[in-house]
Amino acid sequence: MTAPAPAIPVVEEGDPLVTLRRYEQLAAPPTLPPGALDPDVSAAIRTLDADGDLHADEAIHRLRRAVPDQLCRVAAQFEPTIAGLAHQLATVPGNDQSVGAQAHRYVLGQQLERERARYAEALREVADAQRAELRALDRQQQGLEATDADAPVLDGPTRLQLDDVLALLPRVHPDEQVALLEGVVHRVARSAITASARGLLRHVASLARSLAREPTFDRIASASSDRGARLATLLYAVERMGRDPRVVGAGRARRHLGRAAYELSLLERALREAVGPDPSWSRFALDPASRTFRVLQVEPIEEV
Repeated sequence: MTAPAPAIPVVEEGDPLVTLRRYEQLAAPPTLPPGALDPDVSAAIRTLDADGDLHADEAIHRLRRAVPDQLCRVAAQFEPTIAGLAHQLATVPGNDQSVGAQAHRYVLGQQLERERARYAEALREVADAQRAELRALDRQQQGLEATDADAPVLDGPTRLQLDDVLALLPRVHPDEQVALLEGVVHRVARSAITASARGLLRHVASLARSLAREPTFDRIASASSDRGARLATLLYAVERMGRDPRVVGAGRARRHLGRAAYELSLLERALREAVGPDPSWSRFALDPASRTFRVLQVEPIEEV
């Protein structure tokens, strides 16, 4: 049976991560037209796809809030002081060229620049630490993703089923070969997919890829095009059904982690420029309506 859903908050429709995933789906290879797959097979693929999203969410859900919170805590420490100095500097009339006013502006300007530099350095240190955490989590997910290359593991009954397929497959007509493999896939799709069942599907995928190289399954030649199309449809299904949802989730989590590292750099810049001479880009980036942050959950920041 498939792994139970992780006990984490569900990513709901309004979450920017949902939109990001839709963009990823648009960039993915094209899928089969509606109705091309058996309904049970389609349902199994949808379930495994949803399980992959859940495992990806489990991997990244803590850092989505924790990473920006670390940087925002630094901002909360420095911004009041910087805002106070900027306000004091703004109260000195610009047209007052007296020695006292010029000295006051100079001292305040130096203090302001030093405080901004200290703030930028503190942001950089925290951001670098968060980048290291993102890299460590990416390595962890990469290791999980690498298990996809492990040899399939079959329990006793499943191995006997595979032995029956291997014994019969070379003895039947090519049309019957496709039907035999389709029967295996449909049987697996009608129940919860166990690790052993996934192993069986991966063996079926290997058989299907081998058959696809034969002239009798050529999708171009008129005599074999229908048979080749059926085999291609079968291969499309088993290559998806035979993957561990945790591996699928690890691949998606790694894409989200890559996006999170990019957003971390944007957040560091936005918080730094929020107290700089020109905060216009910062205000835009930190506005939730801009959708600048899709993986990181950045709370709206009140101006000091």
